Amino acid sequence: MDAITVDNLTKTKTYVAYIYGMNGSNGELYEIAFLAPPAGPKISASPTSVTLAATESGVAVGSSFTITGSNLTAGTYNLTVPSVTGLTVSPTSFTVASDGTVSQVVNVSYSSTENVPANTANITATVGEASLSVPVNYSASVNTWTLQTISTAKSWDFSKLSGGVQYSGDDLTTEHVYANISVITFPADFDATALAFTGEYPLRSGKGIAQNGTLRFNTSVPGTIVVKFSDTGTSASATAVKRYLVVNGNTTEYWASRENNGTDNPYDAQLNVTTEAIAVPAGDVTISGTSALIYSLLTFTPATATTVTLNDKGYATYSTYYDVEVSGADAYTAALDFDNATITCTKITDGKVPAGAGVLLFGDASAEVTLTPTTGAAALSGNDLKGTTLADGTLADKGSNDYYVLSGNTFKKFTGTTFSANKAYFEVASGVVQARAFSIVFGDESTGISQIETETKSMDGSVYSLSGQRVSQPVKGLYIVNGKKVLVK
Repeated sequence: MDAITVDNLTKTKTYVAYIYGMNGSNGELYEIAFLAPPAGPKISASPTSVTLAATESGVAVGSSFTITGSNLTAGTYNLTVPSVTGLTVSPTSFTVASDGTVSQVVNVSYSSTENVPANTANITATVGEASLSVPVNYSASVNTWTLQTISTAKSWDFSKLSGGVQYSGDDLTTEHVYANISVITFPADFDATALAFTGEYPLRSGKGIAQNGTLRFNTSVPGTIVVKFSDTGTSASATAVKRYLVVNGNTTEYWASRENNGTDNPYDAQLNVTTEAIAVPAGDVTISGTSALIYSLLTFTPATATTVTLNDKGYATYSTYYDVEVSGADAYTAALDFDNATITCTKITDGKVPAGAGVLLFGDASAEVTLTPTTGAAALSGNDLKGTTLADGTLADKGSNDYYVLSGNTFKKFTGTTFSANKAYFEVASGVVQARAFSIVFGDESTGISQIETETKSMDGSVYSLSGQRVSQPVKGLYIVNGKKVLVK
């Protein structure tokens, strides 16, 4: 029998042909089946394209598409993703199963900090001879902006800005997010979405600086700021000027020199003030001046975990401007007992210390204690410890008050003028207590009794409190009897 050629078969169908032939003297009917060739590889996407139109600075808009396929070669394949600022794709790969199929959802998002005309970029995928291209149509028309909250380090350098704008009338009391101010040209590293201004000059024409108003940003974490600023005053005869910066309602005085520069207006050149690190909690941070300050630089640095080393008795004090959680030791509140010259300590069970509180840390001698920024620390009750914060605490204006600071395993009267930063202390009116030191007591147990120093009033066999007062019927506490310290339980 000769070969038979059959053309134009459909791949998805099976064909049967009947051939009548002769076998010897008898005619016989032969049935022959023609099978269609196997289907080829196939890959597709649904939907076949994605459109992303951003309408607010820094806020991402998203969409997705699903890659499907069959008769593909098993394996993992990478997507080819276009390089477009603000465009993210996840995941960037997909896997074909052993049966040659694939079903993978791909998420696409886009955000922008400036207006972007309509444009198209393609996400492509290739598996052998099968290929896929998904057009992503993106654009940004960011006419409405809200202040974005930050959690990472930021630096706003006003000297890099160009353009100029001055407000008047009602605008003087309206807060403007910098990203909304279209006449200003922002460099890539200036986060215009996270900074707002209320006042007269968001940007002083030709000077690249903000002037005469209030800056505001919002952070989800505590940290510190550094501000570089100057004054617009014209005290022509002054060689030094006093400036006041107000951060979250707290005013700080700064002095800066103004030297004769030999010009017709010899004191025009006013040196900038660069502040030290200023502590700020999480939330809104506002910066202004009591005069028409010009701001040229503002930076924010998030708080990080810090460590404190306990002394050789196992003690330390601590305070900070943000909530912390203590690990490596226990944290205690401390209440003064003037009559017995003791400090009764109560453990903070969850280990969280609220911002601004002073606490006593107790653990192994010379141990390292970690204090990690946190939120939600409850207010402390019955705590007489006060705290210094970021900068050293100065006692130049302490008046007649007495101060007691940790010394070994007691609190002794302080005779210096400046506390160390992030420490805690007791403050009492002068003359209230006669003791030169307070013993630390945990419940019924006392530590450091042998190191208590007292003003000895008498050695006549009578009973005296540690403050030097004679006691006829002593109750629970420490007393002096015949010059010796006695604990009455």
